[in-house]
Amino acid sequence: MDKHILVFDSGLGGTTILDALRQRLPGYRYSYAMDNGAFPYGDKTDDFLRQRIQTLFDALLPQAQPDLVVIACNTASTLILDVLRARHSIPFVGVVPAIKPAAAASHSKVIALLATPATLTRGYIDQLSMTHANHCQLIRYAHPELVAIAEDKMLGHAVDRQHLANILAPLKEQQGAAAIDTFVLGCTHFPAIADELAMAWGSPARWIDSGQAIARRVGELLGPCPGKPDGPAGILFLTATPPPASLQKIVEKYAFTESRLVAIDNKL
Repeated sequence: MDKHILVFDSGLGGTTILDALRQRLPGYRYSYAMDNGAFPYGDKTDDFLRQRIQTLFDALLPQAQPDLVVIACNTASTLILDVLRARHSIPFVGVVPAIKPAAAASHSKVIALLATPATLTRGYIDQLSMTHANHCQLIRYAHPELVAIAEDKMLGHAVDRQHLANILAPLKEQQGAAAIDTFVLGCTHFPAIADELAMAWGSPARWIDSGQAIARRVGELLGPCPGKPDGPAGILFLTATPPPASLQKIVEKYAFTESRLVAIDNKL
């Protein structure tokens, strides 16, 4: 029987992880769950998100019946991953910013972490930095508009590159920023605008995300992939009804058999 992987995020950012999984493990079945009823997560409290995500998965898993879940959201991974693993019997794989590979790849030993404001405030960033990048200068930068810009691009809208350059301008002014040669894309939305970010930055640099590392880990946990060019289609799960045009784009791109609303109180 084909293994079924469920990828979860608040919006479409997790589709960058989904793309990496489909590329490396093409024979699995993939479904996607987006908590668009509470998007974006970056402006929500930790207590709100813990309660909501736990309630959501209690309703979602009996419908989806996956063999493995990828929490393709840095915020959710740090807040609720341990709880979900203890509460449910299937494997859960989370994401963290790719600070370790970035530190290894950097020649200048000055790396930048682009993330959401919520991610930058979490203590695990300090832990990752001390463990894997203690020999580097880690410059942290967040801007609340980046997630929305990436989400809009995924829905087919053009990116205003001058606006993106303006967003990155304060980062250029930080001490040591001229020596940055490696960027960590610390939100799963950001790979969608990696090309635009590189052009807005203007100087040569590596742009590293977690997609391939997550795909390798999933392969290790689930074992050999069937190896078919195209695995069986999955389902798109939502917590609120989006505009029909945007929904159709997602369904068509990933050949989902249907979109299904998960009954959850969106006040949670």
